[in-house]
Amino acid sequence: MDSKQRLLAPIQNFSRICESNKGRMHQVLERMRRSRQETELQGALERRVLERGQGALERGQGALERRVLERGQVALERSQTRALERKEVTDCGSQRQVSQYLIF
Repeated sequence: MDSKQRLLAPIQNFSRICESNKGRMHQVLERMRRSRQETELQGALERRVLERGQGALERGQGALERRVLERGQVALERSQTRALERKEVTDCGSQRQVSQYLIF
């Protein structure tokens, strides 16, 4: 039996080492899995933040464009109103043009 145990000892030792390594490998694989999940979650969070930021930026850009267009429209209307308020009158006797401003 002694010789049999001596022959089996390296195999049993190797088996214990394999079991120990197996446990460590499971721990390493679990850490890798968690890390991958965290990376995926972080990526999803970053994408969501970017999408929301992009949406807010687009809404802000649209609002800014609308304000610029509205102000431009108001300025154009004022300019047209002022142009209508000024009338150019031609003096029939001397054929010269006189700008006349209407005062309200």
